[in-house]
Amino acid sequence: MHPISITISIVSFGHNHFVSELLKFNAGLIPKNITVVITDLLKQKIFEEEINSLGLPNLIYHTNQETFGYGKNNNIIFQAYAQKSDMFVVCNPDVEFDFSAFNTFVDNINWQNHLLTCRTEIPGGLKNNNIRRFFNPVIWMGSFLKILNFDYWYYGSQRHEEVSFDWCSGAFMVFDSKAFQKLNGFDEGYFMYIEDTDICYRCEKLKIGKKYYPTFAIKHFGQRQSKYVFNKHFRWIVQSVFRYYWKIYTNKM
Repeated sequence: MHPISITISIVSFGHNHFVSELLKFNAGLIPKNITVVITDLLKQKIFEEEINSLGLPNLIYHTNQETFGYGKNNNIIFQAYAQKSDMFVVCNPDVEFDFSAFNTFVDNINWQNHLLTCRTEIPGGLKNNNIRRFFNPVIWMGSFLKILNFDYWYYGSQRHEEVSFDWCSGAFMVFDSKAFQKLNGFDEGYFMYIEDTDICYRCEKLKIGKKYYPTFAIKHFGQRQSKYVFNKHFRWIVQSVFRYYWKIYTNKM
């Protein structure tokens, strides 16, 4: 049996340190069946030289002419490098996980026609809410502004169980490549935020399974910049939420 071919897409906006730490964590080695593509939005020559100096044939440094949003950057990587892969993994640059352990994990689960995610450990003891239920505008605004406490938005104790979910964080999403193609990838109308909710919503419409596995874990050193009101991240998330509900209520999903 041939190993599952996997393409991992990591989009970096000055996250050189985190990407380097991920490679060091794996002792500078990437299993032969895994290709890691780093999209450098800042096009830093020193970062390119650092990546290329490792001499790994399955580590690719990539840039685009423009600074596209999260969804479009990952769609470009899929079209360019992952269409022939069995599995397409989208993850944030500020995550850490063992490539070899991931290989073992996916060998023992049902991944075909699925979107998968796993347990996320956040240094500092912050609550892990990477699997969530779909929300309405009141729930989202109330919980975002800390006015209302909607604990049922999250899956609580089920974070320790194998469970289906409504939507998961874009920090670590594992797609069957055929399913990603069926979805036509991420909606590029979102610059950042909520594109993960959107694609999970569309999975349901296309009968693509969604499964959370607590048996595999990543570390996520999340920046959580959207919590600061009146910065560009807050503006992006509000714009994205409006787009999401516009699509739902006008039947554009």
